[in-house]
Amino acid sequence: MSHLTRRLHEAAKLSPRRVVYAAGDNPAVLRAAVEAQAQGMAHPIILGIPSHLEQLAKELDLSLEGLTIINYRDEAEKGRRQEYAELLAHQNWRKGGDLPTAVDKMYDPNYFGMMMLSKGDADAMITGIYSHHTDLAEIAKQTVGLRKGVNHFATMHMVTLKNGPLFLTDTMINCNLKADALVDIAVLAAEKVRCFGIEPVLALVGFSNFGSTDAESTQEAQKAVAILHERYPHLLVDGEMQVSLALHAEKRDKRYPENKIRGRKANVLIFPRLTASNACYQLLREADDAEEVVGPIQMGLNKPVYFADHEASVTDIVNITALAVLDSNTCIV
Repeated sequence: MSHLTRRLHEAAKLSPRRVVYAAGDNPAVLRAAVEAQAQGMAHPIILGIPSHLEQLAKELDLSLEGLTIINYRDEAEKGRRQEYAELLAHQNWRKGGDLPTAVDKMYDPNYFGMMMLSKGDADAMITGIYSHHTDLAEIAKQTVGLRKGVNHFATMHMVTLKNGPLFLTDTMINCNLKADALVDIAVLAAEKVRCFGIEPVLALVGFSNFGSTDAESTQEAQKAVAILHERYPHLLVDGEMQVSLALHAEKRDKRYPENKIRGRKANVLIFPRLTASNACYQLLREADDAEEVVGPIQMGLNKPVYFADHEASVTDIVNITALAVLDSNTCIV
């Protein structure tokens, strides 16, 4: 565990929150929920069938004492399903949402769990192990919604390297980003990185440098940079540029001395294409000089719903639990 991650865990313990786990029948998720409670960072709520969870816990030699288990499909939860469905239908009625459809959706653990957050019956949620992230993104927008002032949400991974942390976004949600999305993501990323106690230095990255090609992704990045410079003059951001220039200030400044992050190595890389960002963080995860990869870190939703990677380890899930707890307390550290 890196020093920064240890700080996150310690900060989460100062104000543990109610965290819903949507896939409690997954061994890694159940182990992580038990570990999060043991560390004192969360009050876990597991969605699932009690007898199934008890059997799994027995097989894993885990104690479920102190964990809340909710069988969201049980007849005993009919009243709560109805209450959540009415709220969901109300939130989405101008998007074709109706009550009968909303009632059916409450038999889905992702809808039920996110409506727990929307209603205030829980503070944060961990999901994603069994679900397609595109589907989860749509459910999140219907239930907890986007933060006021932004039209997009995204995820970010933190890679702790020997010379400091590096943040990559968007690594999971948005495929081909237009300028308005890049602007939202840049602002959200800067805000999140500041919450780690780190000054953000952002670079919009790609295969070209400062307009050297006229590809669509390059043009969108250039538009985004222009908007960011105009609306957020205090923000250290520039691009588009190749990763090698983003990470090597001397090389970049020699070739492009008028860049806006002169003298600074970028610590936040914003990719216009999901394929590039996702491949990059996975490559860094396998690199020998990467101490740890933490994420995905959610940015832009009204409530902290964190999507775990499909192959997330117990450590990965405990880490994002800490992040979700801290998010529910408004800032990371």
